Amino acid sequence: MKVVSIIAEFNPPHLGHKHLVDMIRADLGEDTAIVAIMSGSYVQRGDLAICDPYLRAQMALSLGVNLVLELPFPYSMASAQQFAEAGVSIARRLGCVDYLAFGSECGDLNALARVALVADSAVFAQKIDEYRTVPVLRTQGYATLRERAIREILGEDAAALVSQPNNILAVEYIGALRRQKSTVEPLTYPRVGGYHEQAPKPNDFPSASYIRRLISEQKYEKIENAVTEDAFRTLCSAHSKGNAPADISRVSSAILTGLYSRLSTLETAAECDASLARRIRDKLPDAKSYDHLVEMCKAKHYTDAHVRRAILFSYFGITPQDLVDAPAVTRLLACDTLGQALIKKVKSSGTLPYITKPADFPARLTGEALRQANRIFSADLLLSQALPQAGAWSDMLKKSPYIKK
Repeated sequence: MKVVSIIAEFNPPHLGHKHLVDMIRADLGEDTAIVAIMSGSYVQRGDLAICDPYLRAQMALSLGVNLVLELPFPYSMASAQQFAEAGVSIARRLGCVDYLAFGSECGDLNALARVALVADSAVFAQKIDEYRTVPVLRTQGYATLRERAIREILGEDAAALVSQPNNILAVEYIGALRRQKSTVEPLTYPRVGGYHEQAPKPNDFPSASYIRRLISEQKYEKIENAVTEDAFRTLCSAHSKGNAPADISRVSSAILTGLYSRLSTLETAAECDASLARRIRDKLPDAKSYDHLVEMCKAKHYTDAHVRRAILFSYFGITPQDLVDAPAVTRLLACDTLGQALIKKVKSSGTLPYITKPADFPARLTGEALRQANRIFSADLLLSQALPQAGAWSDMLKKSPYIKK
C-alpha cells in the first residue's frame, strides 16, 4: 500500500480537491492511503479559515482522504516557501509517506523541478540582490522580481510558469523536498477549475474563493453541487449552529487594540519590515476596522495578503525565526479506519509528536512543542470569537478529532 500526502487549505474542501484524490488513486491504485496536511485556523491569504479545523477535516474525509493532520499556525499563514517547507517537514517526519502530491497549472514535473533548481541557485539569489539596488525595481514585490529573474535565466516559458499560483507552490514543494533531503517523491497533476471569486465555467470546478463568497452571502443552495454531499450537510449544520462562517470583522477591535500594545515591536514581526511597520504605526490611529487598516497600508510592493499576514503576525508576536523553525508538533484532526492504522505507523516510525485536543497540551508536550501547541490554541481562540455563535471559544476547549467509522 502506497501512502500519499497532500498539503492543502481545504477552505472549504470541494470537488476540485476530490478530483485530485481520485487522480491519485487512479494512478497509484485504489488501496492508496491519503494523508492530508491541512491548514489550521488561518490561511495563506492572511485570513481566518471559514470554520475551525476539526469541521474542515471532517469534510475532507468525504473527499476520500483517510487521515487529516494539521499544518499549524503560523506556518499555515506563511508565504509560499515557508508554507511549503513546513508542510514538507511534517510529511517527511511522519515516517510512512511515499509521495507528496499537488496540483499545478502546467502538470509537468520536469519543468517545475527545473525552475525549483534554479530558484535555489546562487545565480538566482545574485539577480534578486541586484534588482534590489535598482531604484525602479526596488519597490517591486518579490513575486515580480522572481518572475524577472527566472525569465533572464530560463526564458519566457519558465517565467510564465511562475506567474501562476499553483505552479509557484509546486516549485516550493519540490525545492523543500530537495533541501530537506527527503525520500518522499513529488507527484503533480494538472489543476482544473476556476480561480478567485469568478463563477465557474460549465463543467468546471468552482474555486474555494467562489464557494466562500456564496457562503458569506448565505446562498448555500448554490454550493450544493460544488462540494460532496457530506460536506454540504456539515456546512449547513455548522451555519445553523453558528459555527460558520468565521468573519474577521467580528474581532476587528481586538486586533486593533492588540496592535497598540505592540507598536514598539512591529519591526520584529514576520513579514513586517521597517517601512511596513511605519505604515501600520502611522495609519493605525485612523483605522476604523481591521479591513480599513489593511486597505490603508497596501502599496505596490505590499499586497493585500502580505499586509494581512504582517498585521496578524504582529498581533500574535510571530517573528521571522518562528517561521524558520520547523513545526515541533501537529494535531490529529480526523481519520477513518485506514487513517487509524496510519496513526499507528506514525507512532512507531514517525519523529513528530501529535496532539488530539487541548487537554493533551500540558500532559504530553514539553519545550518547543508545548510552546507551539499553546500558540496554536491561542490562534484558535481568535477564530472562535469570529464565529456567529456567541461564546464559541468555550467549545474549542472541548474539540476532539472526528473519527469516521
